[in-house]
Amino acid sequence: MADFHEPRYDLRVSVPVACSNCGALNGADFKSCIRCASPLDPNAAVAFGRARVPVTRTRSRMGAGDERLLGQWRAESLPVAKALLAITLAVYGMQFLLAYRQEPSLATIFSGGGVIDALRAGAMLSDPRLVAMEPWRLLSACFVHFGLLHIGMNMLGLINLCRLLEPSIGSVRLLILYVLSGIISFAGSLAYYTFTHHPSPTAGASGAIFGLMGAVLGFMFRRKDERWKTWLGQTIAYSVLFGFAMGGVNNAAHISGLLSGVLFGWLVGDGAPLPSTLWQRLVAGACAVAVLTSLVLARISDLPELLLGLG
Repeated sequence: MADFHEPRYDLRVSVPVACSNCGALNGADFKSCIRCASPLDPNAAVAFGRARVPVTRTRSRMGAGDERLLGQWRAESLPVAKALLAITLAVYGMQFLLAYRQEPSLATIFSGGGVIDALRAGAMLSDPRLVAMEPWRLLSACFVHFGLLHIGMNMLGLINLCRLLEPSIGSVRLLILYVLSGIISFAGSLAYYTFTHHPSPTAGASGAIFGLMGAVLGFMFRRKDERWKTWLGQTIAYSVLFGFAMGGVNNAAHISGLLSGVLFGWLVGDGAPLPSTLWQRLVAGACAVAVLTSLVLARISDLPELLLGLG
């Protein structure tokens, strides 16, 4: 017989726990804070908007598989962050192998090849005519990088930001945020370079990563968390340091990704701790399919060879 308790709550809800030491949001089954490692009080429920959701100890017959079907992924294990990291590293590995076959040298190891090699992997040329021919490069370019330093810095930023965001907004929403921010960042880049009449090859996860930074800002602002001011200062400092202070950086993509992330974080700020909805899981599934499809299309495209012949 099923167990009943009063008051009754939806068993699918995983209530986040606020750290009494630093205030960080943590998953319901965390034993210690993800930020400061302080012990957590499992009864320290977090306010959803104006209502406070209590924690109840209720036994359930649902197994792990049932929870996944209901969208209650264990976000604290960072499944989406790990998947994005694995895909990006795999794309760079393929890019490197393609380049190394043509030019086996030490320089190729660090650079990952030239522009044509990057285009074969999925990079984008900021030319509206070429993007109209292959619009999926707006997404595939998020997983392509120009060298070990480029991918190393971006993946370090990805993991650090996902450690904050994925337990807070959930894996499903994180995947949607990353893909949409990446597409919007390169769309903004395309608009900027079209306006300035200066087309150039571009790629990298930094636009989507700036989307993650913006989402943290929007999330805290919506929740009236005073730390948003400190985070804004850190974001601006990061933007100046790695954007305007360094040459060859796509600042248009960074700004576009950042603004899209702020909007996304603000929109999900109240309901993010709740399990994802069916439509959100469907959108996330479509995003996953779109990522893989865009990378396959990049690999079989004839555009790089066409450009190589014209050059």
